[in-house]
Amino acid sequence: MVLRTREYLACVRPFGRSAIALSTMNRADEIVDEDQLDLPSGARPGERELRMAEQLVESLTTDFDPARYPDVRRERILALVEQKAEGRRIEAPAEERRPAEVVSLADALTASLAAARERGAAGRKDEAAHGDRRSARAAGERRHRTASAARTSGRKGHRAR
Repeated sequence: MVLRTREYLACVRPFGRSAIALSTMNRADEIVDEDQLDLPSGARPGERELRMAEQLVESLTTDFDPARYPDVRRERILALVEQKAEGRRIEAPAEERRPAEVVSLADALTASLAAARERGAAGRKDEAAHGDRRSARAAGERRHRTASAARTSGRKGHRAR
């Protein structure tokens, strides 16, 4: 299959009972074996970092809503097409370059957890105001396994999310 100017390896698979799906695949030279990675040996995150990461993942877990992720690129292109159809002149915007910010991962995790706690507190106030609607978490239900449960599930070769 060719996309733009590059040839891709692809497979056709059944999708449900009445459709098929085309999926792109990686070629052998695009796959890096774990043994080829220069990973630090024996470096394990501390218990505090693991707890913070688990709290962060838990606080950000929500139902997936595709409407929250519009195709902004497509919308911009359609807007440009409409402008061009109306006879307007279109000029390319100047490219904006900013230096990358170097941030400590631990500091970023701490800040993210603090923000998630604030959002959670605001959500609990909203739930209290609407007493008839309780979230699954407030009802004591868990939607996903915790990272520690996933790590101890005995499935080798799979990573916990």
